[in-house]
Amino acid sequence: MIKAIIALSLLLCCNLSLAQNDPCNASNQGQRLPYAGDCRKFYLCNQYIPNQITSLVIDCCDNADGQLMYFDPVKQLCTSDASVCPDCADPCNASNQFSMQPCSNDCTKFWMCNENIPGQNSSLLLSCCEDKVGTVYYFDPKNQYCVTNPNVCLN
Repeated sequence: MIKAIIALSLLLCCNLSLAQNDPCNASNQGQRLPYAGDCRKFYLCNQYIPNQITSLVIDCCDNADGQLMYFDPVKQLCTSDASVCPDCADPCNASNQFSMQPCSNDCTKFWMCNENIPGQNSSLLLSCCEDKVGTVYYFDPKNQYCVTNPNVCLN
């Protein structure tokens, strides 16, 4: 059963790893739980064995059109609907179109506000990428690009 779940998860994700800060327990085996601080990831709770890491952290892949995918904790799947990320509401509106706006609670993400068309969602939630050695980048709202200095989060 666990092998089947992992195989299915591999088809739906880009990356997976063992959960180091495992939120899973005996009562939530088989469930998917949101990953705190990054709504593009989720925990897959496998068979609970006390004092052992058995859960996986799974990244949602971008879809075939290149859209970012986010974990929806209600539907228990990855979706292109960024509104499932409760900590990063879309700040884009007619007054800030064609700009980049910071994500309210995640300094590694920012919104690209495109043309504001009523009734259409044309804004994109983007992430600053890590480099090949794992250096984390943060969005600098003043200069409008990603930097390695985490102090830009304080602005």
